[in-house]
Amino acid sequence: MAEGKIQRRRPYPKRNPDFAELSKNYTFLAPYVTVVNGRGHIDFKNKDALRALSRAILLEDFGLDVIIPIDTLVPMIPQRLNYILWIEEIFNHYNEQLRGLDVGTGGTAIYALLCARKNNWKMVGTDIVAESINFAKTNIARNGMEDLVHAQLTQEDSSGNFFSEVDGHFHFSMCNPPFFSSEEETDSLGKSRKLDRPLPSAAKTGTLSELVAIGGEINFLHHMITESQKHASKVGIFTTMVGIKDDLKFLKTTLKANNALGHITTEFVQGKTMRWGLAWTFDQKYVSLLLPHSRPSKISPPIQVKINCTCPIKDFEFNIKRLLNDLEFQFINTTIGCIEVLAKSNTWSNQRRKRRAALRNPDSKEQSNLKSTKIEYSITGVDETVCMNNSTFEFTSGDIQNCDEKEVVLHFQMTFQTEVNVANTRIFSCKFINGSSGVDGVHQVVQYLRNKYVSHICNISNSPNTQSQ
Repeated sequence: MAEGKIQRRRPYPKRNPDFAELSKNYTFLAPYVTVVNGRGHIDFKNKDALRALSRAILLEDFGLDVIIPIDTLVPMIPQRLNYILWIEEIFNHYNEQLRGLDVGTGGTAIYALLCARKNNWKMVGTDIVAESINFAKTNIARNGMEDLVHAQLTQEDSSGNFFSEVDGHFHFSMCNPPFFSSEEETDSLGKSRKLDRPLPSAAKTGTLSELVAIGGEINFLHHMITESQKHASKVGIFTTMVGIKDDLKFLKTTLKANNALGHITTEFVQGKTMRWGLAWTFDQKYVSLLLPHSRPSKISPPIQVKINCTCPIKDFEFNIKRLLNDLEFQFINTTIGCIEVLAKSNTWSNQRRKRRAALRNPDSKEQSNLKSTKIEYSITGVDETVCMNNSTFEFTSGDIQNCDEKEVVLHFQMTFQTEVNVANTRIFSCKFINGSSGVDGVHQVVQYLRNKYVSHICNISNSPNTQSQ
């Protein structure tokens, strides 16, 4: 599915925070700030300086007073915030209060606290280290956020044990996994580092449990994906940070093997540091949130069409579906009263030109298509019921997960209903999801359906021969 970059909403896109000003406001940071020509500088190789800086940023920008335990992972706030901004973007138009799960929350419980403070989300942070959970509980209480954030100790297991011990339903999960498979790999100057890769600009921080896992990141996340499939109903959208780009290909293959219904990746860029995000779901109702353009900055209202028609609503729906099928739309999701369709080519424009071309040249491709899409109607009974062919007609199914974003010309949802207190009025509404033809494409298809339905089906159902049956 789609690749994306989260750069537009980065918290500090062009410059670092004002270290000199921060040091004036927070005395614990002052010893680590050197001011030259009015501009503050910090030695990022100093672990204590990093710890003080992160604490100051959390206080200044989010009003969070967090104690970062010595020798534990010091969270780089801009990078952590990028991850949260991505989750916000996924659930951009979700109207419920979200409940999230932070796997491996650590002593700072940084993701859980930021999600709760910034968005008022309810969060559960888990960790296999008892000391980390105790520190996390202290930080939660220190900020008076017990009503929104809960820290829970879970048991370590060779296969992961990421989701089995937590209760309730979560809209999403998040994780910053251990990247390394051994302590040697954590050494920036070690043999595992490529010769052409630049040295890190900041000191290494973190305990072994935070940095190292058996088999490294790729094995850790392989277990997570495998276990997530077993807990498909517990979490709507699973997400994780990925530190090694080459791991993404294997992880996508793992998702496919575990029958994930949809997934997306993104890229987090902050200074010289690059990370990737991976999100997936096994729940059909969350799939649309992972579509490339399902989260527009401005939601287009559904396009509603009313048609004067006396046939039953189920036949009205069937007739519209048949017209869409003739236009070579693929049916992604079909339930009673609601369908989701996808087109990989524009088959609805210039219909008059195509018909004229077909009449001029009987052997043309247009004539062949015209014959193949000829509509047949049958009138059933005195109630003027109209349907196309019969109810056993098979519609063309499609798979949005394996469809390249560039291939999508139009993807929209359609619902059907009868107007209240008006027996002979049927309504269909179309809501744009994504596609290169945009909302204009939906308007064009709607106009085609309206004209086709009114000129062919309604004329037949209202004809004197039909009424006399």
